[in-house]
Amino acid sequence: MRRNDDPLLRAVERALGCPIPERLWQWLNAYLKLKADIEQGRITPEGGAEIVQQLLSALSDPEKPQFVRTRAGRGDELQNRVISLLLAHEAEKDPRVSLWRERALGGRLLAPQALAGWIRTVAAEQPPEPNTLPVRFIQFPENGWVVSLPVRAGGILDQLERLAQSLARIFDWHPAEAVAFIATGQVPQFRLYRVRFTRQFVIPRLSRITLELCPTLSPRQVARLYDAMRKSVLSGRPKRLSERQLKLVLFRLTHHQLSHRDALRRWNRAYRRWAYRRLDNFKRDVRVAIERLASLPFA
Repeated sequence: MRRNDDPLLRAVERALGCPIPERLWQWLNAYLKLKADIEQGRITPEGGAEIVQQLLSALSDPEKPQFVRTRAGRGDELQNRVISLLLAHEAEKDPRVSLWRERALGGRLLAPQALAGWIRTVAAEQPPEPNTLPVRFIQFPENGWVVSLPVRAGGILDQLERLAQSLARIFDWHPAEAVAFIATGQVPQFRLYRVRFTRQFVIPRLSRITLELCPTLSPRQVARLYDAMRKSVLSGRPKRLSERQLKLVLFRLTHHQLSHRDALRRWNRAYRRWAYRRLDNFKRDVRVAIERLASLPFA
């Protein structure tokens, strides 16, 4: 079945408010049986939309952990290591850490290289319960990347994720680093900064670069961090719109109640130097200007 002929896909997209990428729709049906659940009445299209939203929120920002890359002297590097150990020492005092380790691992610790495989095994043994919303996810490190996986609400991995989120807020760790600390004892590295890019697919102009910075960083170091991230996400400079294009968009938005033909007549009276003879050209230029205004040249 072609994408445009799938009524269930269209129903979920309407409830979600934006298109669902083809590969994501295929994955949802192959692994989560989303389409079958909707067809058999176990969930509604609105429930399916919430699952998609949860998944997009968890997976739309895959990130590699950001570590300190400033030109620090040996004293600074030693200080960062000491701070890292100090924070881990404080986290070890949290009774919830030893309690989870005892319940889930019998009081032992996993080897760091075994963490991802253990999480995937437990997730397969304890999959999410059908019709349970919102879907819970755990974030964990695997091959240098942060990976998200759906888990059973209230299960061992969900308990681990909730504890990791709590520790991450207290000690300024990434939740995946907190998961590794709890399960393996691996000490998260104290970071002077965190750089994050959030891409908006529906309105790309709303994409954002977020910097979380230690006050000890210099303005020059901060500028280098932003410049490096900007170059990695954009393939060039965003195209600037001309005065005519900007006024064209503004005019159409403030006269949205008019038909295209009536809008054209009023435009030609107001802007004689930019008058249009053909309605098709007017409609095309409005569409192109709006698309260019909302878009960004992603790498």
